[in-house]
Amino acid sequence: MKEEKTKLDILKKIVSIIVVVILISILSFLGINAFKTDEKVNHPKVTFDIEGKGKMVMELYPEKAPNTVKNFLTLVNSGYYNEKVIYGKDINTIHVGRNQDGTEAIPTKSMIDPEIKKDSEKDTEYNIEGEFADNNFTTNDLKHTKYMVSMSRANYTQLNKALVKESYNSASGLFNIIMGEHAAELDGKYAVFGKIIEGQNIVDEIFNMETNVKENQENKFQLRRFYPYIKIKSAVSDTKESYKVKYIDAFSLDNYYNDMVKEYNKKHQTKVNITNLNKKEN
Repeated sequence: MKEEKTKLDILKKIVSIIVVVILISILSFLGINAFKTDEKVNHPKVTFDIEGKGKMVMELYPEKAPNTVKNFLTLVNSGYYNEKVIYGKDINTIHVGRNQDGTEAIPTKSMIDPEIKKDSEKDTEYNIEGEFADNNFTTNDLKHTKYMVSMSRANYTQLNKALVKESYNSASGLFNIIMGEHAAELDGKYAVFGKIIEGQNIVDEIFNMETNVKENQENKFQLRRFYPYIKIKSAVSDTKESYKVKYIDAFSLDNYYNDMVKEYNKKHQTKVNITNLNKKEN
């Protein structure tokens, strides 16, 4: 009797383990295959209507950069990119996504999270984590070849070499279209997530446009602005699905500087503040 009970207990444990493994497999399948239909990856497409130029189509690759694609599609479907501009270029890329006056456009959490109300206290800036190799995201092996699209991000390491993660995880809405032949050094450092598959002639035309400054031979990666900027009349995706975007609070330079000043004051027993520093600089 005791032996039968022991066998029954062992059998129950085996069944429990099998059930857990199956559940994990199902959950994993559902997460990875959010963009799959009939076992084939669905590559969503976004059509940009460029004022005075025509239409270009971007194909997205969620199997390589899933959260980046979810964020991008959610912003597109919210109307975020309508009336934004293509504002400049460097030796490798075309820069896209600023406001019409050239100021930085800043998407907020209410645009991607339905639980956050617009203009509420919680409706603050956000960032997404960079889906690329240097940020320990190895699934994305897409390269920065011509017509590929990658997320723009900040480089806070110019202020402090310790701000590596803050730099890697600082993307939100701006993106770049790869055009140059010198972009291989960007591989693994920025999240490539799409490609311009139609209207490449429009992209070529834009890249060859004159800018406000001539190419700087000493700094070929300098941003050179188009004047006038090129307006995106509309951006429309071929899917209206809702996606749950993973996001983090945006890194704040103001808070960073304030913390630095506090640390300085504590160390030197002074009462310096940002306002005082600005007055001295002016």
